[in-house]
Amino acid sequence: AFTGGQLWADLLRPLKRISFWCEPLFITYIVLTTGGLANILVAIFVEMARFTSQRDHDTQMTQREEKDRELIDGLKLVLQDADSRGTGRVSRDAVVKVLSEKENKKALKELGLELEKVCSIFTQLDAERIGIEELCHCLLNMSADSHFSQNSMLMFQSKRTLDKIDFIGQIIGNHLSKLEKLIVESRKPRVSTPVDTR
Repeated sequence: AFTGGQLWADLLRPLKRISFWCEPLFITYIVLTTGGLANILVAIFVEMARFTSQRDHDTQMTQREEKDRELIDGLKLVLQDADSRGTGRVSRDAVVKVLSEKENKKALKELGLELEKVCSIFTQLDAERIGIEELCHCLLNMSADSHFSQNSMLMFQSKRTLDKIDFIGQIIGNHLSKLEKLIVESRKPRVSTPVDTR
């Protein structure tokens, strides 16, 4: 009867002869099984639609991420060209100058970013110059999601702090090395030259 092979009424006739209560029980059975089958079919359909939608979303996100990486790599090359000293770091003014160019503005727009957002990185980090790699990493995360950009800023600030601690450690290490040399030299016996009294 579920597949249309036999009518429900034909199946109900022999049950009516057995007892009066068989008819309401059979109708209840029909309603429950038909509803259950419909529920199963709807669940299968919804699950297939969700799976297809998720797969399409993942494909679109992968394509978007690849495109964003290509745009960031292009901006990275432009920023490296703007780094006249070859330090791997750029100032806010250099970034503004580079990203104000027409092609680079278009790349920012495709990334879903604005020049003001990019400049806010310098403000948030309270930095005059930022490493090009770190800036590009921040831009990539900012283009992906605002939540990621906040986490990225925190990670970047932590990295900057560690870099500063490392730099201070190097300075202290250099001073200690010089101090050690002075101590070693001061412990060496001094050879006195005889004074000629003629």
